[in-house]
Amino acid sequence: MEIYNRLAALQAEIENPKNSTENPFYKSKYAPLPDILELARPLLGKHGLAVLQYPETRMEGTVAFVGDRTIICLGGLEKVPEGESTSIDCGWLGLPQQGLDAQKVGAIITYFRRYALKAVLGIESEDDDANSAVASPEKKSSKPAPAQKVGNVAE
Repeated sequence: MEIYNRLAALQAEIENPKNSTENPFYKSKYAPLPDILELARPLLGKHGLAVLQYPETRMEGTVAFVGDRTIICLGGLEKVPEGESTSIDCGWLGLPQQGLDAQKVGAIITYFRRYALKAVLGIESEDDDANSAVASPEKKSSKPAPAQKVGNVAE
């Protein structure tokens, strides 16, 4: 499909963003959303693609969720062949809204937009503040893990 070919061509050209912003709470650096968008927008346009990201709320039973939906779509006015998709719905990310003020909701939406955009564009910055958001991970060895043998094949 045309949209997937265009996205693949964009991914072949795009570079990983630099970690240019410091998160003082986690004492880490990350690539902020404006930097990712600045990197992506020219290539999205070059390949006739656009990205839509918007806040979305949901109710599941009695629990309200707030989050972000990301969609990649063809951005040109050219005719699309019959039956061919003009967009890729990249999904929805959300969290329960209970106890969140407007500032926290905004921060969550920005966070989700950043991660969803990096995922769909096939890019990654150096490990960022996500590491600090999980329980203290074990130290990683600088040596690669030994190959695991499956049948007659080493993986």
